[in-house]
Amino acid sequence: MADNFDQQIMDFLHHVQKLNPDVKTQAKMTNAGAKVLKSKLEQATREKHYDSKYYIAKRYRGKNIKHLADSVEYSNTNLNGEVDGSSIVGFQGIKSSGVNHARIARFINDGTKKMRGDHFVEHTRKDYAQQVFKANAEAYQAHVRGDD
Repeated sequence: MADNFDQQIMDFLHHVQKLNPDVKTQAKMTNAGAKVLKSKLEQATREKHYDSKYYIAKRYRGKNIKHLADSVEYSNTNLNGEVDGSSIVGFQGIKSSGVNHARIARFINDGTKKMRGDHFVEHTRKDYAQQVFKANAEAYQAHVRGDD
């Protein structure tokens, strides 16, 4: 009787362990969601803040500068650059593009003393959370099925 119970417990633990994703699988899951959020954030930025004749300040003229809508990127690391299964989505900083697009996006999103913010980043995250979750869930289901 004890052997049968032990075997059942071991089978159960093996099954549960297979359902728990490792760091590599978590990274695949969050990467799928980050790709969806990146595309939706680019789309929202283009709809609300894109102008083909946007102004380039004198100090940046002659340089190849991207528009805010073109500077959305994602990374398969956390904010510290460590691979722990998480992914981040945001705007490029000064090191990547020469212009601190992240700072500009924060001013447009949150507003300033003289400008009212439109919160396009928060609205995009909220509006497309189900699609991001669906992409994460599809990657998880592929892991559980053994497709990855």
